[in-house]
Amino acid sequence: MFNRLSNAPNRSILYDLYNYICDIKSGVGLARAYVKTLGGQARPAAQLLNTDPEPWGFRGGLSGEFQRMLPCHGNRDLFRHPLMTSVYSIRMFCPEDKMEVQRIFREMQSAGEGKVPMMMQPPLICDGLSAGEIPPSPQCALVLEDEMGVCGYALALTDAKPAAARIQRAVSDSVFQDFPSLVTIQVLPRVADPSPAKHMIGRLLSSIRSSGSRGVFCEVRHSDRRMLDLYPKLGFFKPITMAGLPQDIIAMGTSL
Repeated sequence: MFNRLSNAPNRSILYDLYNYICDIKSGVGLARAYVKTLGGQARPAAQLLNTDPEPWGFRGGLSGEFQRMLPCHGNRDLFRHPLMTSVYSIRMFCPEDKMEVQRIFREMQSAGEGKVPMMMQPPLICDGLSAGEIPPSPQCALVLEDEMGVCGYALALTDAKPAAARIQRAVSDSVFQDFPSLVTIQVLPRVADPSPAKHMIGRLLSSIRSSGSRGVFCEVRHSDRRMLDLYPKLGFFKPITMAGLPQDIIAMGTSL
């Protein structure tokens, strides 16, 4: 229904109904992803609610009911979205996507090098995840597609300790206690609208929380200005203090 409406010849109908259809599509997509993560998994431990906005921030109707069912800050996805100029799809990562993810990772890594060559910079904990050296956790990998193909990805590890030990990064136990999971997201510059990335990271955080994790963190280099601008637009991550972090790396996290 969403694709038919987006391709409808009568654009006035599209402009009138787009916000409603997009809202329902987002809620159904998040609910579908959450139900898939429950297959064959034990019920996660009970978790305390955090400081979410008041209930009247929810939108009513079918979409509002779907949002209340979701475990990952459901009310954050209820605000009106601007009209997108392209149609994007978010799906689960499959082995055939590995080469495309690596290509995007290398392309964006080269674009964000800055004045210091990448080989001389300390590695990020998530580099092995994007490079395909560390497999993502089950049900914790998504890819973003447009009419030209794969244009972004979001990968996660529910337990980030092995990835940190792999690059000999010393991270305090208090950080892993609050933010045990690791996430990385990347989109190509042609995806100018932050909404697809926001939907993708929302689904990923929902899957991570259903596994029992209480928080996630990510790392970004100071020289990567594009990603430094993108993460705050997603509405989830805030800078966190992490002892032993290299000077040119910023850590951001969010509680689930």
